[in-house]
Amino acid sequence: MKTSLWVVVICSVMSLSGFVVSLQQKQYLEAGPGQRPFDVTKRSVPLEEIRGGSPPKDRIPALDNPRFVTAKEAERFPQPRRSRLIPLCNP
Repeated sequence: MKTSLWVVVICSVMSLSGFVVSLQQKQYLEAGPGQRPFDVTKRSVPLEEIRGGSPPKDRIPALDNPRFVTAKEAERFPQPRRSRLIPLCNP
């Protein structure tokens, strides 16, 4: 009996929290001409830290004459720092 009461209480709290989240005002970032804006309502990074800066669609330059190295040679390259770079794409 106690277990079913707790299930009812937990379900009630969860549905109430879902209702509160649905009342939150949506926030969007512009994605450029002809693109739908990005929904950033639920985010873990402050809006001030989100910046654009990628090439326009289909404007990524091709790799001409790539230089291949062995795994041993690649060990001497500097290792990238961890960053909070999050790629955003519109589905």
